[in-house]
Formats: sequence, structure tokens, C-alpha cells
Amino acid sequence: MQDYLDSRGFACKAVPEWWQSFAVSGGRHAPTDSVRALEKAYNFPIVLSCVDKNGPRHELQNALPQLLIGASTDGLSAKASIFDLGAGTACLKCHNPLRSRNIIVQTRIAELQRLNGEDRIDFAREHSLSEGDVELLLSPGGCGKLSEADIDRFAAGNPEMSVGFVSTAAGVLLVAEFLRYLQLGAAAATSGGATTVATFARARLRALHVGRDLTCDCEPNSRTRWRRNWQASYRG
Repeated sequence: MQDYLDSRGFACKAVPEWWQSFAVSGGRHAPTDSVRALEKAYNFPIVLSCVDKNGPRHELQNALPQLLIGASTDGLSAKASIFDLGAGTACLKCHNPLRSRNIIVQTRIAELQRLNGEDRIDFAREHSLSEGDVELLLSPGGCGKLSEADIDRFAAGNPEMSVGFVSTAAGVLLVAEFLRYLQLGAAAATSGGATTVATFARARLRALHVGRDLTCDCEPNSRTRWRRNWQASYRG
């Protein structure tokens, strides 16, 4: 992507880091002085998100970008959404809750207890655990004897697969939504729905209104902080 954009006159730099370390790097990777000044102030006017897990989604939204557009896939559907707190849309964390690691671990331990023989071995192998790890998990207080890495691995989500053409469609939708937002402005771009879904199973494209999650911590905390940073949408 960097080579492609460079060849077309866009100054950019690919950074092989997790978002959290990049966001606090103080502009160390910025391609220009103007971008470096924004990043030093922890200001991110535009973030385009292509992550499919809720943890990274929360990290991106917590940076309070002025405009955030996210794309994702679900089976044979591709989705792109505009997240503009100034325009009153849902945030990227709305309807994407983090599941407690402890809850996941306890649920899977209960599932292990119901399995026997080869079924238990297959379950352990699926979660990269040895037979010894399983014995520790099922013994009284055994969970506490495993390392943090073992517990994190056990609580991790199952491997996710995405059909190539659906992922491509999600990227195309993201770019289309971004350009539509820049052309129409925040209000017009979100009036018919801030989310666009392309469904290959039924070969259709539709816009959706997605309400704000009133249990999300963006109500009102993040929105109040967002207004302190930005005052208005990226393009009113």
C-alpha cells in the first residue's frame, strides 16, 4: 500500500507496530512535519479501520479521532460504517463489547469438563493447550498455576476466516464511504444511515441506521472529550 500511494504522490509510511505503541510514538514515524505535529499532540483527524476484533476497535476509538470509518466482514457480507461523534453516530465501541477473559475461561473450563477422551484432546489442541495444561485447568485451583500466556491463549477467539472477495469489497466500501463523506459532508453522508452493507448471498447493497449503544462508555464520556478536542465534525 505504501508503494502504491507513493507512486501516486501521497506521502505515507507503513509502520509495523500495534496501534497502541504507534499512537504514543510522538510522531516518530510521521512522513511530514505537519503530520508529526498532529501525532505529537495525540490528534488523529482521520482513522480508517480494517480490524475485525473488538479489542483493536476499542483501542482505535479510545484515541478519539475526529473521523473514524471502519470496514469489516461477516460471512458473505461486507460492511463499512462512518463513526463521527460530532454528527451523533454510534462510536466504534458501540455494539462491539469486550468479553471478560475470566468469563471466557470459565465457560471453556465448563465445556472441557463435559468432554471426554478424544473430544477433550481435540478441544485442547484447538486452543493450543497440552494435556498437562488441561489437567491443571480442571484441577482445583489449577487455573492459577498456568502462565498468563497460557490463559490468554485459552481465552483467545477462534481463528477467523474471510473470503478474499468479501474482504476486497469491505475495502472498496470503506473508500467509497470516505469519499462520499468528503463530498457530501457529515450530515448528508449519514442522513440515510451511517452503515453500508454489501451482501453477496443476496447480491444487494443497502444503508442502515445503527443506533448508539446507551450502555457504551461513549455516553457521555467519550463524546464530551471528543468535543473538547475537535469542536465539530471533520467536514460539517
